[in-house]
This record gives sequence, structure tokens and C-alpha cells, in this order.
Amino acid sequence: GPLRQVAASPVAGRVRLVGDASGYVDALTGEGLNVGMAQARAAIQTLEDPARYARAWRAVTRDYRVMTSALVAWAASPARPLVVPVAARVPRVFRYAVDRVGR
Repeated sequence: GPLRQVAASPVAGRVRLVGDASGYVDALTGEGLNVGMAQARAAIQTLEDPARYARAWRAVTRDYRVMTSALVAWAASPARPLVVPVAARVPRVFRYAVDRVGR
């Protein structure tokens, strides 16, 4: 990795992209199925309005994209050796980050 895949848009006319087809940051967190299901629910709820799906897609993927991007950046940085010691020292922060990605 990193394995970032970017789609120009999660919607094109009547087509809605969900899951990995709509782009992803990295498989680091293992949240692909959770995010894909949230995207599928959003696609179903917005069938009549493509622009609304694009907004819903951004909303349901925001935490995943932000948190996973931060974790990937940290893992690729010179601070990488500090990931585990920092998580051990401030477990509440680490737990919060994991919980946010898992929503």
C-alpha cells in the first residue's frame, strides 16, 4: 500500500457506485463492507436524486476517509514507530479513532 483508489464521482446519471467501485483510501482498517453497506443504503434512499446521493456518499464515507487517510499518512511518515507507543499511552484517543472509523 497505500492502495488509494479514486473515482471521479460516486454517481453518473442513473449509475450509483458503492463499495470499492466508488473509491477507497486503503484496506488498512478493514471497513470496506461496513462503508459499502452504508453507501448502498444511501443509494437506495436517493434513487430519484443523483446529486443527493453524491452528498449522502460524502457524508457516509467522511469518517472513514478522514480517519483512514490520517492513519495511512502516519504509517507512511517518519513517526511510524510511534503509532503503537502513542496508542498505548493514550488508549482513549486510539479507541475514539477506531470507533469513528467503525461507524
